[in-house]
Amino acid sequence: MDVQRRRKRICAVVLLQIHSEESELQNFAVLQNTTGILPILASTFRRGEVPRVRGFIENTVQRYDDLDFKFHFRLDRCTSDILINYLGNSNIRTPETYLGGTPALTLKKQLLMFLWFVGR
Repeated sequence: MDVQRRRKRICAVVLLQIHSEESELQNFAVLQNTTGILPILASTFRRGEVPRVRGFIENTVQRYDDLDFKFHFRLDRCTSDILINYLGNSNIRTPETYLGGTPALTLKKQLLMFLWFVGR
């Protein structure tokens, strides 16, 4: 039996056990007794890797001509650059500190994603 199926079966057994108990206090006790299983339950429901285009903004968006840029982002390239510089120099954004996990996106990526989203 592969690991994923085994994790799902363990998850089902634990959930059935919790559901069949009569009181909330008993449910809490069951959860405390299964603390070793909880990480397995959590890992069962993790989302898989999503296919993405790496370096899309750096490689593709930079090659857009002015008409394509305005079509996708509903803003001239020079206007978006002015906005990026304004936001970068303002006190609106606080300095980020990397604490692990996925690294923070650059201001330019964040702004272009926002413009694309609201332009659709």
